Amino acid sequence: MNNKNICKVTIGLMVYNEAAFLHETIRTIQDQSYDDYEIIVGDNASTDGSSEIIEELAASDSRITHIKRKENIGALQNWNDIVRHASGEYFVLAGGHDLWSPDYLKKLVHALDNNPQGVLAFCRTQWIDEDGNEINIPSCTLDTSGMSRLGRFVSLMYANQNYLYGMTRVAAMKQTRLQMEIIGSGEIYLQELAQLGDFVLVENERWYRRKNRNEGGALERLARYHRILFSSTRHRVKFKLFPYLQMMLHYLLLPFFLNMPLKSKVYLFFVYPLIIIRFIPSVLLLDTKWLLNRA
Repeated sequence: MNNKNICKVTIGLMVYNEAAFLHETIRTIQDQSYDDYEIIVGDNASTDGSSEIIEELAASDSRITHIKRKENIGALQNWNDIVRHASGEYFVLAGGHDLWSPDYLKKLVHALDNNPQGVLAFCRTQWIDEDGNEINIPSCTLDTSGMSRLGRFVSLMYANQNYLYGMTRVAAMKQTRLQMEIIGSGEIYLQELAQLGDFVLVENERWYRRKNRNEGGALERLARYHRILFSSTRHRVKFKLFPYLQMMLHYLLLPFFLNMPLKSKVYLFFVYPLIIIRFIPSVLLLDTKWLLNRA
C-alpha cells in the first residue's frame, strides 16, 4: 500500500446517498492498472447507508480517507474541501455512481507527465444507465492544445462541464478560485483553469457517466441545483434572485481575475457581445420564470 501522504494522484470521491453504486464505483478504482493514489471520500451527510459502506471499505484499504460530514455542506463546498485535502500532484474527481475504464488513471497520468503545457487531461464520456448498459448520448469533447487564450475562452463558453471529471494539476487548481457559490461555477472554474494551460484529450479510455435520474425541464434543473449545490440558507436565498444573471456577471468580470497578460485581457473585452448574446435569453426567460415560481 502507498503512504497516504506521498502519492502521485488524489482521487476525490464525492458521495451523497450512493449506497446502490458505491461498491462498484470503488471497485473500478481499485481495479485500475495504476495504483499510486489516495482516495479522499467527501461523504456529504449521507443517510442511506453510504457512510457504513465507506467505513467498511476504508478499513480494508489504507488509501481511502473518509471525511464524514455531520451536515450537508452542498456539492460545491464538498468539492472545494476535498481539493484542499489533496496531497497528490494530480487530482481527479470521481462521482459516487460513475465508472472508469481499466487504464483510465494510467493514461491520464501519462498525458500530463508528457505534456508540460497541459493542466488537465480528460477522455471521452460514455453514458450508461442504472444497470451499466451503454446509452447513445452525444458528448462534446474539445482538445485545446495549440489554441490561443482567446480561442480557449470562446470554445469553453459553448462546451459542457464534463472536464471537471478529468485529471488536473493540483498546483494549477490552487491558482483558481475553485468552486464559487453560483450556478455554473464549474464553468467559471474551467475558464480560469484553461488560461493556465491546455486541456488534453486522451483517446481509447472512457469515463462512464451514469444517468440515474431524469433531467426534467429547465426549471426542474434549477430546482435541483438549488437543492444540491449550495451549502447554506444564505446562499440558497442569494440563488433565488436571478441565477443566470449572476453567472453572466461573473463571466463579464472574468478578465479581472484570469491569470493572463494584460493584452489578452483586453482582447476578452471584445468577446462581451458573445457573452451577452449567450446569456440574455436565459436571464430574460428562465430567471423570470424561476423568480415567479419561487415567489
